[in-house]
Amino acid sequence: MKTMTVPMPQRQALSVQTKRGPFWRRVKVLLRAVIFLGAVAVVAYLFPQSDYFKVQRVVFENAQNTEEKTILAASGIDANDNVLFLDIEAIEDNVEKLPYVKRCEVSRMSVNELLLRIAEREAAATVMVNNHLFEIDREFVVLRQISPFAVPVGPLITNLPGVVTLGPGQHLDLPEIKAAFDLWEEFTKLPFSDKLTLSEISAESVDNIRMYFEELPYEMRWGRTDFETQTTRLAMLWDQMGGAIPCKYYLDLRFDSDLVCR
Repeated sequence: MKTMTVPMPQRQALSVQTKRGPFWRRVKVLLRAVIFLGAVAVVAYLFPQSDYFKVQRVVFENAQNTEEKTILAASGIDANDNVLFLDIEAIEDNVEKLPYVKRCEVSRMSVNELLLRIAEREAAATVMVNNHLFEIDREFVVLRQISPFAVPVGPLITNLPGVVTLGPGQHLDLPEIKAAFDLWEEFTKLPFSDKLTLSEISAESVDNIRMYFEELPYEMRWGRTDFETQTTRLAMLWDQMGGAIPCKYYLDLRFDSDLVCR
């Protein structure tokens, strides 16, 4: 009998790996999140406190009629403020409350510098109230009070109804002053307007606006209709008369095609 010896296969070494469960994975994620949030909190705390980002310089552009220190005080900007965390819109609103400031734009020049670009209002007329003179711009904002001996800027507007006192920054929301401005703009388009020196425009109402000139013995009365039509009729009459309109007291242009001369 033959016998056969069958070799037994060698056992391979078993490798044992230890696998961590879901619990340990969650702990690891949580630790990473805590470390990240802690780092963010530290940065968030230290970043605003850093002197590197505090306001060190403020540059003003186009500020002519308002002192820089006045603008700075109105802005509310402080040396301890962090440039990167400033409320730009609030600064612009604060500065625009100044009488001469029509618009303010704030921009960051660097990590510690600011630029305040100012657009100023310009005086377009002078208003007299209780013998006090005030300059106003074309949007009817009072800019400042001037000396009673100063030469008025633009037309001198008087007798505004209901106005007792005025102050810088006040807005004159009156139809009479708008009518006076509109009339003056139309009148200055006349070819002979530069030959007359306006003394004042009395704006008692939109239907009773009177103009006084140093060279004329009479007053001109306006209202009721559009000023463009009235100035056109005046131009025709002026041309026909060669400027020598025979009025002693007033020339009334308020009644359409009928011009009343007294």
